[in-house]
Amino acid sequence: MKRLGQVLIFLLLSLSSLSYLVSFSKSEQVNASFTALQWPDIAFQAIATGLNNPLGITDPGDGSGRLFITEQNGRILIYDGTKILPAPFLNISSIVSCCGERGLLGLAFHPEYSTKGFFYVNYTNTSGNTVIARYSVSNNPNVADPSSARRLLTFTQPASNHNGGHLAFGPDGYLYIASGDGGG
Repeated sequence: MKRLGQVLIFLLLSLSSLSYLVSFSKSEQVNASFTALQWPDIAFQAIATGLNNPLGITDPGDGSGRLFITEQNGRILIYDGTKILPAPFLNISSIVSCCGERGLLGLAFHPEYSTKGFFYVNYTNTSGNTVIARYSVSNNPNVADPSSARRLLTFTQPASNHNGGHLAFGPDGYLYIASGDGGG
């Protein structure tokens, strides 16, 4: 019954829109001096191959020009402007439950990443819980220190879907977490 109501509302709105367009076409002629907008030419070019379920691309905000690519399986890779670096920035695949709507789901760099070296991840652990953790970069700017992990928050998810996972710093400097409703 709900579906029938949705279909009827859609049809009613469609007919209303159509009658408006027909009445508009019978009204005044369009000014001949009107210039149509031209869309710019857009071309897509692959810049990387061999990625495994990439979910996001994040700029660390450090002026390096690097982009950090999160893969759902638990790896963070670096694109240096010409190629994907061979070694991952961070690989936490051994503690990440992957796939479906689980995995490494979010990455955010501290607003002062260039001086503090902190970054934050949102992932589903092997028990199915959501974990928010902070890591630090090592002395090599292209490699994180896996032993620097500090779990900030862990919470259960009632199901394996709707886990959410986006992380972002707001203009107030606080870290915001999109967690989803946990499914179920």
